[in-house]
Amino acid sequence: LSITGISYGQLYRWKREGLIPEEWFNKQSSFTGQETFFPREEVLARISSIIAMKDSHSLEELASILSSGEDAPVSAEAIRRLGPTGKAAVDALGTYSAIDAGGTQGWRLAEVAFSYGLMDYAFTAELSAPIRKELVALIRGFAPALGGLKLGAMTCTVFRASGSLHAALSRGTETVEFDPLVIVIVRLPLGEIINTLKKNLTGEKEK
Repeated sequence: LSITGISYGQLYRWKREGLIPEEWFNKQSSFTGQETFFPREEVLARISSIIAMKDSHSLEELASILSSGEDAPVSAEAIRRLGPTGKAAVDALGTYSAIDAGGTQGWRLAEVAFSYGLMDYAFTAELSAPIRKELVALIRGFAPALGGLKLGAMTCTVFRASGSLHAALSRGTETVEFDPLVIVIVRLPLGEIINTLKKNLTGEKEK
């Protein structure tokens, strides 16, 4: 509440409206009795999204926007229009299991989110070309295993072990713990990436 500037009442109203997942409200015993804990990065990102859109959308509209909709088909052309990250995400996916949508190339939104999240990290962290190439190889190797999975409720952890990159999926916001020889590169809350893509694609359509 201190970081985001919202009230206790707003937080729980947004929970009741389905804007913040109930599973993020994790009640635990503490020395003061019982307290509620949240996955920090995910809840701060979600509240930031709600604040940014609440003046232009009703709570019902926000609930629809923020619901994952991860199985929705997305064309390669629409993703490319999102800029360099979108183009890199499409190139990384290649031609794997493209959806036949009237002859256009596309994927499930969830699959695009996996690739988009990694490419966005690559650009933001200014990774070198060789490491970006490794990420592309990881995307192409791992993407075929994502079919049918509910990625909106998962976190993807990318890590380096035995000299190469790997990815692991965990339920919700659970953190995968590794031994000290494993180097964690990035953790991606796939649900939030899916929501970001939905907002960006909606904005692109409105233009």
